[in-house]
Amino acid sequence: MIMLDERWKDEYVKTPEHFRRLVMNTVDMQLRSDIVDERCVKQRRHIEWKGYLRVAVSCCLILLVLAAGTGITAKYDSIYKWIASLGANQKHAEEILITDFITETTTEELKKEESTELTTDEMPAIFKLYNLDPEIAAKAVRKPPSLELESLYVDGTYLVFTANLSKDAKGATPGGAKDHVLVNGQDCLMVYFKEEPLGSNHYECKIDLTYADNLQGDEVEVSLFLMPVEDFTFKARIGDNFEETRNLPAQTIDLGEDGKVEVNELTISPSQLTVQLHLELKGADAYKLADAYTCYMKLVDSKERSDAEMKWMERGDVTTKEDGTVIRDITISATKFDADSDTLTIIPCSYETDEEGKRISGTEEWLTEKAVTIPLK
Repeated sequence: MIMLDERWKDEYVKTPEHFRRLVMNTVDMQLRSDIVDERCVKQRRHIEWKGYLRVAVSCCLILLVLAAGTGITAKYDSIYKWIASLGANQKHAEEILITDFITETTTEELKKEESTELTTDEMPAIFKLYNLDPEIAAKAVRKPPSLELESLYVDGTYLVFTANLSKDAKGATPGGAKDHVLVNGQDCLMVYFKEEPLGSNHYECKIDLTYADNLQGDEVEVSLFLMPVEDFTFKARIGDNFEETRNLPAQTIDLGEDGKVEVNELTISPSQLTVQLHLELKGADAYKLADAYTCYMKLVDSKERSDAEMKWMERGDVTTKEDGTVIRDITISATKFDADSDTLTIIPCSYETDEEGKRISGTEEWLTEKAVTIPLK
């Protein structure tokens, strides 16, 4: 608490004294409470002053809402905003989130100050990936890391972390990051790296783990090439927090006289649902039904919730076999679909069009009798 009080005076000097006392008292009560839950006890055993500060800042944000117009400003952890966007999976994602790092390391400074270049063995892996000049690399690795890890989320589909500007940082703040990231030594693509909010020295990064096959074990190692030239590498113990994306086996859904739907690929995690379908439709309305499945649709979970939001869809061309069977491939990606759902039901929607082929508003019809239900467990 003493360290928190000192940090508060240094970093939140504009905050009124009565707010400071209220937050400090709240944090103190939290730490003194007789919590017997095993998970909470474990977290309290390992909690550091950064955790105290984060609780304090969260309290300030709540007070900001209640006391709008006071002009108080505070930092906040943007990863909670991202988690809130996951809808039905928010609680699940919060359980995966790591904010208390038992082991965390960053790239060590090079000991040989007299050296002007790095050997192949000394060169950080992310610099090797981009074929960085050894002399430039030697200068870069001697600088202290500009960022300090704050929180980490890994679910096998995405890795998201937040970090703050280190108090030991020297030189310019990170000016972005290159688009390739190493996760456990595997080349992955970055979705974004941004300062959030702008001017806060608080950064958020999202990494696509599609090409990361080796995420087993207790730790994850991430390496970024921060611009202009910095190797930001950290290791974090994930342990029981890690949840691998579920990859379901291929299956075929029989639609009876309407044909069939082949589910060639289905992956699901709290952050995203992706489904690849091959439609083989029959009957007089086959072509119309193929359009209904690829224009508007509902994704319904086993609790009959349709909160999922479509992120993108790839539609293949419509082809027809000699027997009249209509063929079409589609790939769907959505968020907010319950990762614990027992089933996924896809309900297509038909509508009328005008002379220009545009949808006529108000003519939409949900074809519940043509819905496809896919078992997820």
